[in-house]
Amino acid sequence: MTLDIIRYMNCGTKFWSGPVSSDESEPLYTDEESFSFFELNNEKVIYVCFTQYFKDKKPTRTELDFQYAEDYYFLDDFYVWWRKQMDIDEDILGQPTEEEKVLVEKFFRKHIEKTKEIATEITYI
Repeated sequence: MTLDIIRYMNCGTKFWSGPVSSDESEPLYTDEESFSFFELNNEKVIYVCFTQYFKDKKPTRTELDFQYAEDYYFLDDFYVWWRKQMDIDEDILGQPTEEEKVLVEKFFRKHIEKTKEIATEITYI
């Protein structure tokens, strides 16, 4: 069976942090986190957390984190789901396989990354 994405939803930017320094003579460090959810044809749901780091409002680096989200339903309120996540041991869920990560990252980079801060409806593929 070929691994495919069945549907996805981009939740947009959900968390911001910073500035770390209140002293105006030092650089200001901030970051933003955006989230997207993907349901695969192997019945797994994976979320991507895209974190972008800034120094003095200029992007410095990015990170992508992939995790299973077996308790996420596409109509859930993001923040209610997020609070539930604090009680879940990610080790129990395991980590997405390399094949799953490659599929989701390729799709994310092509279709979502440029507009990651904008939430979308559920999109079926």
